[in-house]
This record gives sequence, C-alpha cells and structure tokens, in this order.
Amino acid sequence: MSAAFVAYETQKVKAQRKWVEANKNRQIIYVFDTDIIRTWCAPWRSGPVDPITLGNGYGQVLPRQIIVDFNVDEANNILHRERNQAEAVAWLLASRAMREAFSSGAPLLLTEAHFSETMKVYQNVKRDAAVHRDVGLRTVHARLDFQLASTLKAVRSNLNSDDKWAINARNAGAIVANILRIIESRNATRIHGAVREWDSFHDIVRIGNGLFKLTEFRPDPETFGRRVADKWEGLCKAVVEGEDAAEIEELRQALLPVIRRAKSRLSFERSEIDAAAVAEVAYLNRRLRAENVDLRVVLLTGDRGLALAMAHEGDATLSGSDETVSGFAFGHVRHLWSFIDVVKNGEDASAKPKELFSGLLAFEDEIESASDFQRVLLENAIDPGHAYVRRVSEVEIRDAYERWERYTKQASNTQKHFLFDTLKLDAISKIIVAKISSAEPDITKERVLSLVTETTARARDRANVEFSGIGANSLLDRHKNGIRNPPELMFDSLVNTDAIFKDLARPRRVFQTAEDFAVRFDQISLDCHQPDKDDTIDDDFRQECYLKYLVLGALFASANRWIVAEQHAESAVRIIERARALNDPIRVKQTGIDEPRSHMSGREGYFLLASSKRVRAQTITQFNEAHRVLLKARERLREDRSKGTALGVPFIRFDSEVVAIALGRYYSARKLAIEKLSIDDPCNDLVDELYGSIETLLKVFRDMHLADERSGAIKGDKLANLPAGTSTSIATNLIQVFVISEFRKRREFEGQARIPINRAIISDAVDVIIDQTDILSKFSAHGFLASDGISAEQGNIICSPLMMLYAAVGDLILGARKIPVFRKEADVDKIFDRYRALLTHYDEWRFGELRKFTRILIGEYRN
Repeated sequence: MSAAFVAYETQKVKAQRKWVEANKNRQIIYVFDTDIIRTWCAPWRSGPVDPITLGNGYGQVLPRQIIVDFNVDEANNILHRERNQAEAVAWLLASRAMREAFSSGAPLLLTEAHFSETMKVYQNVKRDAAVHRDVGLRTVHARLDFQLASTLKAVRSNLNSDDKWAINARNAGAIVANILRIIESRNATRIHGAVREWDSFHDIVRIGNGLFKLTEFRPDPETFGRRVADKWEGLCKAVVEGEDAAEIEELRQALLPVIRRAKSRLSFERSEIDAAAVAEVAYLNRRLRAENVDLRVVLLTGDRGLALAMAHEGDATLSGSDETVSGFAFGHVRHLWSFIDVVKNGEDASAKPKELFSGLLAFEDEIESASDFQRVLLENAIDPGHAYVRRVSEVEIRDAYERWERYTKQASNTQKHFLFDTLKLDAISKIIVAKISSAEPDITKERVLSLVTETTARARDRANVEFSGIGANSLLDRHKNGIRNPPELMFDSLVNTDAIFKDLARPRRVFQTAEDFAVRFDQISLDCHQPDKDDTIDDDFRQECYLKYLVLGALFASANRWIVAEQHAESAVRIIERARALNDPIRVKQTGIDEPRSHMSGREGYFLLASSKRVRAQTITQFNEAHRVLLKARERLREDRSKGTALGVPFIRFDSEVVAIALGRYYSARKLAIEKLSIDDPCNDLVDELYGSIETLLKVFRDMHLADERSGAIKGDKLANLPAGTSTSIATNLIQVFVISEFRKRREFEGQARIPINRAIISDAVDVIIDQTDILSKFSAHGFLASDGISAEQGNIICSPLMMLYAAVGDLILGARKIPVFRKEADVDKIFDRYRALLTHYDEWRFGELRKFTRILIGEYRN
C-alpha cells in the first residue's frame, strides 16, 4: 500500500533527523541511485505508471483513478492530467532530494557502480540524441517553447500595463499575441525523448558542477571539520586502492541474493550493480562508526523493491557484523517518496504525508510504540491486505485524492517555473520590450520571434555559466591528482582567461578552494565587453558566456568528465553560430586605439569540442566527426589571422590533434578486431594513415624551427614560442607512434608506409616530457625512482598516467635510462597498477597490451 510505504519512509526521515539533532557535529552525505538522476532528467519516463513505456510510477503515489464511469473524452482527460501530474511530482521529489544533498555542502554523488551505470546511460542518451538530428532543430525550438511562451506572456503584460511601456511599434502587441497562439498550439510530443533528456542532463551538471563518485568527494574542512575531512579522505583512499576489497566483496555477496529476490524480473547485471552500490555504502558507514566519525552515508533510490526487500530481511545480519540488513536499510537507504514530507502542499502548506493520506492509514488497534508503528507500516507496505487495516470508506478515499490533487498541482506549477523565475522573466521581458521599442515601426512577426528567441537564449547562457561552488573542490582535487591535462586552449590577448587555462595544467594545485577558483572565474569579465548598466537593451554578455563555457569545459576535461566538457564546448559554439546566423557580431572589449582585442571566431570552442569528441569516440564515424570539427577550428584560426588576431596561436596544435585522432582510430580498430572478431588484424591501412599524419606534423615542426631564424615570422609560427602543453602533447603522440612501430616490428606487421620517426626524435620527445612535466617527481614520490637530484616542483604541465607510461616505455626501448623505472618484470605490474587510468573505451585493452609488451622488452634487454 503506497500510503503505508510513504509513512514508513517518513519514519526513516524522522529517525535521521533525531540522529543529527543529537549532536551538532553530525552530518549526512547523500548518494544517488541512477534512477533519481534519470527521474530529474526524464520525469516523463519514470513519473507515471505506464506499462507501455515501462514508466515506474515514481510520481504516482496514489493508484490511478477508476474511469469506467466516464465517457471516452473525460477518461482521456483524467488520464492525461494524472500523467502530467505524476511527471511533475516525480521531478519535484528528485529536485528536493538534490536540494537536500546540496544543503549538506556535497555535490551529486554516486557509488562507483551507479556512477559507471549513469555514465553509460548518458553516453547512450547522447548517442540517441545525435541519431535523431533530423528532429534536433525542431526539438531545440520545442524545448524553448514554454520559456518563450512564459516570456511573451510577461511581454504582453508589460505592453498593456501603463505608459512606461509605450513603444513605437504599432502592431507589436498583436504580433506577440499571434506568436503566443502559434507556440501554444504546437504539439510538445514531437520532441524526441533522448534530446529532451540530454538537454536536462546538461542542466543537472550545471546545477551541481557535475556528477561524482562517492570516493571523489572532498568535504570542506570548514563545514565538516578537519578531523572528519581527513578521516573521510583516508577511507576513500582505502576503497580506491582496494585495501579492503575483500570485505566489500563479502558485503556484496551477502546483499546480492536479497536484491535479486526483489528484482526477479530485471537483469542479473542490474542486481549486481545495486548490490555493489549498497555494499560500498554499507562498508563506508561501518568504517565511519568504527572510527567514531560523526558522518553517515545515505543512499537515495527510487527503487521501491530494493528498499522493501532490505527492510523485509528481519533479523538477517550483514556480513562481518551484528547489524541487521533491515536495520542498516532503515538508517542508510531512503526512497524518493521520503521527500514527500518536505514538499509543501499549495495552500495547505503544513500538510504532511499522514495528513495527505488521512483515512488511508487507519488501523484496527491502537499502536503504542514507535517501533511497533514502523513494523505495522512496513507490513502494510508489503501486504496491503494485512489484517491490521480497517476498511476504508469511499469518502476517505475521495478526500485523499482531493488532497493529492492540490499537492500535484503545486508540483506542476513548480516544475513549469524551474528555468526562469518570475523576477528573471520580468527582467527578460523588459529587455525584449525595449528592443521592440527601438525597432522599426512596422516590425514583423519573424523579427519579434527572433528578438525573443535570442534574448531568451542569452539569459539561459548567463544562467548556465553561473559558477556553483558545489562539487568544485572535488573537481579541483581530481585535477590536482593529474587525471590528465585539459586541451590547451589559448587566448593570447585575453590575459585573465588565458591564465586560468595555464593554471589548470600546472602540477601544483593553483586553486586550493572553490572560492579561489570562483574569484578567478569572475575575473573573466575583465577581458570582455560589459554592457552599460543604463542601456536597457544591451544584454550582450555573449563573449563572457563563451569564455566561461570554455573554462568550465577545460575544468571538467582535466577531471576526466568528457561528457560534460563536450556539453560546455557545444554551448560555447552555439553562441558563435547564433551570432553568425543573425549577422549580429559579438561585441568585445576595445583597446585604447579603437581596435578589438579579440575576434570571436569560435576557434577554441571548436578545438575543445573536437578533443572531447575524440576522447569519447567509439566508432570510425565518431572519429571522423571529431576530425570534421577540428577542421572547423583550423578554418577559424585562419580567419582570426586574417583579422590580425591570434598571432600567438600555433597551427601545429591542430596537427598534433590529427595524430591523436589517427591513434584513436587505430587503437579502436585493433581492440575491435581482437575482442569482437577474434583476429589479430594489424590494421595496416590505419597505420599508414597514422604515419602520414606524423609526417605532416614533423614537416610543420621543421618549418617552425626555420621560422625561429626569420625576423618577420609570426609569433605563433615559431618553434621557440611553442606552449608547454602543445609541446608535451606532440611529444606524447610521437612516443606512442614509436612504441606502436616497435611492437609491429616484433610482430612482423608491415604496411605500405614507413615510419618517419627516428630514435633521435624520440630521445628529444622524452626530454620534453622530463623538462616540461612532473614525471620524475611523481615516479620518485611513489617510490619508483631515487629522489636524488629530483626537484619536488618540476615542470609546468601535469604528467598524466598515459604520458608517464609511454615515456617510460619509450625510454626503455631507447635504452637511455633517463626514466629507469622498469628494471625487472616485477616493476611492470606495480607501475601499471599504480598509473592505471581509463579515459577512452579502448584504454583497458591498450594498457593491457602495453603491459605485455613492456615485459617482452625487459626480457629482451635481460637476454
């Protein structure tokens, strides 16, 4: 019985509140199941009960109304209204759950298992959205319809209000009303679900600064206390490094049968995922209690079967302790419906679940103790026909539905006003009215719609780039740990923005706190045109939004959040292309001689987008798309140069990225051939293409070397001015190609082309990585190199695991012993285990093959 289940979940909330209130130092960290993320992003899927679309009914708390007494039209109206309300309720409950997490100073956290599941889900959603490109443009317009409609209503209201809104455009009011009718008559069902869901995922990432694994969370010591923060970091390190993997596996094995019984209709894989997730939560809570840390981890889920199955385990205990499964679930697993308690009910703002469902929770006998009440609620949640429940009258049922109707109506209203609240709508409408007022008297419908659409898009961009400190510390910590360098974005004339990109690549963590980053992030505005506050129609913050999208994209890329980096790059590029389509140049800050400091071509946006697409590519088509976008970036640099800007930006950066794309194609094809087709295909055609890209890169490199001697050469064409990030990227790509060639030589793979690299080039490449990065200090800090003569602060660029492994293997092949970490076979597993980083879909295969090849090389030198 849903009402009993809601009341049972409410008892969990009360118990958790009492736990927190008993000690002011206590805190709760909330961790999310994948289904809550999806509920927020696609509530139409999970909110209603729908056997056709497999809707889960997360927003359908009361059973659907009986409609046999209504005619067809009335019945359809009831079903449509209930479906919309269930969608809104599900979205609102997911929003409340997220707000609860944010209020504790944590971002959106997921266990390792649920994080991987969520990333896989949204990679597929992104792919499906791209497949439906034929409806993409219509979808984007339809997605904005309710925003435009809300804005236009505010405009219409302002146009008709009083004399202060009087304008020259005689027919503006009629045009606005006409556009409103058009928008409101559109059929929202034409929006493809994948595109809508992907767009919503972008929103959720913006709000919380991304999604994180639970073990990536770094509590703020000022909020959680230094002891708690240090203890938590130690526990997370133990999980990541597998120190207690056996204990976690025992918990998973104990929980799997319980969860499988609740999910008999679902796949074994999903049960495995949930068992692993709950085991991680159980382990961390057990260790927190053992360490006497005032912190509790609570899993939030929309899976009613999961919550009930664990609660119904009675006296069964968790592996390795005397804690019962049901007791653990009561304190550490909450269902989405537990947040009904904190959602206000319209006019009846104080209504709580017991009042919402008054009459549906009446029992035959008086229940005295809290534990008995919880037991009875649980029994009735599992078995609606339990003897404790007395017969419910039709009047009580009708009253419950009426209260629920008010509740769901409030939820619907809240969802509609999510993106732009009343104040923002009013501000946007005033700008639009001012623009219409300054337009020609006989303004056209198309011109009004263009003004409304662009003004709304600009407001949305400004909302999207509002930096949130939530999750920032975890992002910055990931960057500090050297997951990888972000693509080297360059704005040689925009000092504040360019400095942020450089600092994101430094081995030493420049941004110690979210506040440090926020201060620098705000300073981006100093590089940009800023509208006059007295100018009522100047809302041109496009340059600032463009740059902020790229900075956020680079930050997410440095933390290996490529799906999010790609989103931000796409948003940045859209700003540029909108301006071009409207023939409305983006205004930039002027120099003292009335010349623009920057030409807004979109060059860096396209470069970040190409890099993001390449990292995430899994098929030849996707690699080709990354290359197509890269060509656009190169084209825009030529355009910039023709305008006298970007003179310090080198073309060779794009040539290095072409090599990276060719490497990705080769690795992906080799992996596919071995794992899917069971053949050891040498992929000679792709290697010939790879060698060709290297030959082009080296030719540009030589030309830049010659340019060093020419007095009139452009700064960006000189090798002496090559930025450190681009230098190390080139060096890493050269070494990878060299290692591939040495592998192929031993396997006697032969293509048409010959590798244009010699050992001297690779020796220089290894030197670049040693000189420009912190590779030696990292190997030394982890005990693989003696520390004698190695500076603790070395290089300007983070040495990623990929750089470290390939540089060390390249040095091993050369026999130069500049990075002498592979001395015996036992070193191989230690080093590869320590620097294992999986960024692309082929990395596990690639590093596995490199590990085996390294053992072969050590054997060769030993013999």
